[in-house]
Amino acid sequence: MVIFTLIMVWVIIIKKIFGDKDNIASDMLFANYNWNTDDLSQSVNTANRLGRSSFDYYAGFDIQGRALRNLHWSALQNNDISIGFWGAHSQSLIHQSATDNGTSDIAIQKTYLEEAGAYLQRW
Repeated sequence: MVIFTLIMVWVIIIKKIFGDKDNIASDMLFANYNWNTDDLSQSVNTANRLGRSSFDYYAGFDIQGRALRNLHWSALQNNDISIGFWGAHSQSLIHQSATDNGTSDIAIQKTYLEEAGAYLQRW
């Protein structure tokens, strides 16, 4: 009963912050960096219960440090969820030179996303 009550309280809190299909409170929700496999599946279930896309929920990675050591990377393959990277391009450890294909904002973003995708495919 206690666990059920805690889950329902969590859903109520998320509904206020995230919203449901009829009352969207925010475009997306960014998870803390210490998520695990259970957190991701619970987040997908909560988004579905609220009628929201689970891809509006982002598993956070602090790519300047600890998140590249997250032991739960494989959980991303089993959950329909987005990934949110936080960190300076110059210190990301994924791709040091995001200006390979130009210096416009779009070129930098495209290069960075391509390199991040290639990095994640190795996992």
